[in-house]
Amino acid sequence: MARKGKRRLWVLLAAAAILLAGWHMGRESPQDRVTARFEADRPALEKLALLALEQGNTEELTPPNDWKGIMLYGKYADTPVVEFSFDGSGLGSSTAYWGVNYVPDDRPLGFQGDAWDYWKAQGEGRLYYEPEGDNTCYVQRLAPCWYYYEARF
Repeated sequence: MARKGKRRLWVLLAAAAILLAGWHMGRESPQDRVTARFEADRPALEKLALLALEQGNTEELTPPNDWKGIMLYGKYADTPVVEFSFDGSGLGSSTAYWGVNYVPDDRPLGFQGDAWDYWKAQGEGRLYYEPEGDNTCYVQRLAPCWYYYEARF
């Protein structure tokens, strides 16, 4: 009886491990989710970005569907950025944020319109990083003037 119980326990543990692995492999990455939502909402996002630039703020502008917010950064700088935040996760010093930026100058700027001094090519984009820390921001061009960002702090 004890042998049968141990075997049953191992079978249940193996099944749970397989289910967990399958669930993890089937999850979409933040970039995949943001890119899909961007493609679906692009006309509305573009209209909002141009309106934010025209009026110089994002007051009374509401992003569509699952987007969490819209902000205008650098409105007094040479390159303003309209940021559409999509989501984030984590707590305190282990936090990540992702979304898209509209950059009229079509430059790869990251989270909150920052262009960090240090970067390296990564995949189809670039990774900004702090040489003395662990903060990073991955940026990838999605379309002319549009950039995906994923910032990790």
